[in-house]
Amino acid sequence: MKTKIVAAVAALAFGATVMATSQAQAHHFNGGWAPFGAGIVAGAIIGATVADGPYYSCHWVRQYDQWGNYAGRAKVCN
Repeated sequence: MKTKIVAAVAALAFGATVMATSQAQAHHFNGGWAPFGAGIVAGAIIGATVADGPYYSCHWVRQYDQWGNYAGRAKVCN
């Protein structure tokens, strides 16, 4: 969850940066919404890449003591 929030903030920051640099040149280039849309698309791609962390497969494993008695379960992640 935390990485998705960080990715979303990074995507918004990147989009705002692209938009800010495009606004400074708006009187020379009448691109309309194209720079803003490009910033959103690029930010979404970068955000998805950042948020796509390693995949962990977790499952529960039975635990036994030294005499073979059941002691409970433990969560094991690969």
